[in-house]
Amino acid sequence: MNSNKTKAIIKQISIDAQVLISRLRDVKVGETISYQELASSIGKRKRVEFEGALGTARNRLLMDEDMVFDSVRGSGLKRVDEVSKIGIAREKIDAVRRMSKRGMKILNATNYEDLTMTNKTKFNITASHLGVLSHITSSKAAKRLEQKAIGNDGKIPSSICLEYLKSSYDAA
Repeated sequence: MNSNKTKAIIKQISIDAQVLISRLRDVKVGETISYQELASSIGKRKRVEFEGALGTARNRLLMDEDMVFDSVRGSGLKRVDEVSKIGIAREKIDAVRRMSKRGMKILNATNYEDLTMTNKTKFNITASHLGVLSHITSSKAAKRLEQKAIGNDGKIPSSICLEYLKSSYDAA
């Protein structure tokens, strides 16, 4: 057996990313570190010169240490507290909703009658996915789930969540 094929490939983190990880690790919850300070820590002058390394550093700290940094427009990064993490995650849901609606607009610009049967099937499956994403990411669905969670110690198992969203979708 060829040992080259059996060895796991370990992705190396750049020196810049390692330095940024070390620097960000020192930031306390609620503190903001400027892009200029981050840039100078790795010998760069502009943020655009180290965006890749900064993204790697933020992702690594999120995955390994549960540290979340939010962008402070034009200024730097703020290490956020536990409650702020919820808001940032909610923003991701809102982005999915916007993207699903944009996807539906793109599909609506498609001349369905000109599609082959295979492509009509792909169109319909895509429209179904986008419709479900739009429905389950709505603020109305979030409010329904919140009401359901209140009676269950704030927790909703995924299977119950899906069933509840399905029943609210069927009723709509």
